[in-house]
Amino acid sequence: MIPKALTDRLIQCRLPDGNFYPEAVLKRQIVFHHTAGGSGKSSIDGWVKDKMRVGTPFVIDRDGKILQAFPSIYWAFALGLNTPNYRSIEAAAVQIELASYGYLKEVNGSYINA
Repeated sequence: MIPKALTDRLIQCRLPDGNFYPEAVLKRQIVFHHTAGGSGKSSIDGWVKDKMRVGTPFVIDRDGKILQAFPSIYWAFALGLNTPNYRSIEAAAVQIELASYGYLKEVNGSYINA
């Protein structure tokens, strides 16, 4: 159950069926990522184009709005793991993206996305 204070900020921005796994899985961990790109919506738009079922159920945008791409009981790939049990680890995590440019580096007095 999501508290009302958060549901007021929640915007449905659903991935199409087939872009995530509609398998209800007990969640055991929360994982935060950064998008290394533009807005939360642009991240979700990129996932729509990616047929590898990459995405997270939630993206927190720069203005604090929370975009929901699919129900958090389901799952998609986001961790990029290369282990024998990667599917079960991915499926058991509620993953949340933070819309940001990620790691920046300084080049000639300006900061750019590394």
